Parts: sequence; C-alpha cells; structure tokens
Amino acid sequence: MNTRPARGKRDPRDIVDTTLRALTRSTLSVIDGRANALTPLIFGRLLPPQFSALIAERVMRRS
Repeated sequence: MNTRPARGKRDPRDIVDTTLRALTRSTLSVIDGRANALTPLIFGRLLPPQFSALIAERVMRRS
C-alpha cells in the first residue's frame, strides 16, 4: 500500500513538524507549504479584490 501523499499534497508528518515548531516559538499563525504561503500574497496584495473574489467564486462552485 502506498502511504506517500499525492503529488502536490503535504505529508501529514511535515504538517505536524511545522505545527510543533510554531508552538515552541509561540507563533500566532502558521502557513505550511510554499503554495499555501503564496496564496495570501497573490490574492491579498497582487490581485485586485474583485478579481480575487471572482476566482474564489469559481473555485468554490467546482467543489
């Protein structure tokens, strides 16, 4: 049985490591993974709010 995560998915052990590291530093917020870290930058600062809302709406309709 393959226990590795699918491509583009984070391994749960990596997520736990990130979480535990943040807890030892008393960090208020943590973003795990490069793609997840880029999302707020792109949608929060680089794209106009209307465009970000349009993309979010389309993604939510697909799921």
